[in-house]
Amino acid sequence: MTAAIRRAVVEAARRSPWLGIPAFVAERAVWRAGWLWDATPRDTYPREVLDQVGRDGIAVVPGYLDGPRCEVLRAEVDRVLEAEPRYVHRKTDLRVYGAERVSAPIRAVHEHAELLALAQAYNRHPVVNGFTLASRLTHTPGLRVGSGPGWHRDHWFQQIKALVYLGDVTVENGPFELIAGSHRGSSRALDMHRYGTRFKQYAFDDDEVARLLASEPGRLRTVTGAAGTLILADTSAIHRGRPIEAGVRRSLTNYYYPPDELDVLYRFFAPTLRVPL
Repeated sequence: MTAAIRRAVVEAARRSPWLGIPAFVAERAVWRAGWLWDATPRDTYPREVLDQVGRDGIAVVPGYLDGPRCEVLRAEVDRVLEAEPRYVHRKTDLRVYGAERVSAPIRAVHEHAELLALAQAYNRHPVVNGFTLASRLTHTPGLRVGSGPGWHRDHWFQQIKALVYLGDVTVENGPFELIAGSHRGSSRALDMHRYGTRFKQYAFDDDEVARLLASEPGRLRTVTGAAGTLILADTSAIHRGRPIEAGVRRSLTNYYYPPDELDVLYRFFAPTLRVPL
């Protein structure tokens, strides 16, 4: 199939659920065959955590970091944002991608061997931590913003990231939210049929997600937790940072990707400290 024909098929599938659903099912079957063929061991992390991410798209691990370490990392996030103004993304929260390059405490989180082992086991393919994101989201009266671009997927097929809260997070502090099961093939095909989500759709407006949740409210996962709470998420699921209503939310996020996708990752999130200006 030539590139032009493939693009035409993808565009047609995006516009029509009658084409989008079978196109997705066929594409996923090809991807899944390769995923199952890989024999990467899956016993390198508690099985229940892997199973929960596989089933729901998310698992929460309280107490991953202790209070004193979170205090140090909160200060490091603020220091990096102040010290690296050329690399700060300012659309919603303040972000620096690749903060491990300029902070030893953040680098220790970036290099955590157990988290890498989990990502390897979940993906069944070699992955690396592309970078660690340092983020600070602050409530501003009159503005309704969350961390990141609203409801979205990071990747079309399986991709895992690890996010840790550096302070206590309530429903008012912009918690991470995810639509459970929206990473799974069967759920995605049904969502396309029932709620009009589309083939190769990465961004979703609030009304689209509201239609889904009106029928299936139990699929919403809103993660609150104390400082040090770890969130493991398959970000091919629909997710967002809930709009913040009070206070400040600081976090670190590890992005685990196959090595051959890093160039695309760095271009998409440019500027990053992994690719200096």
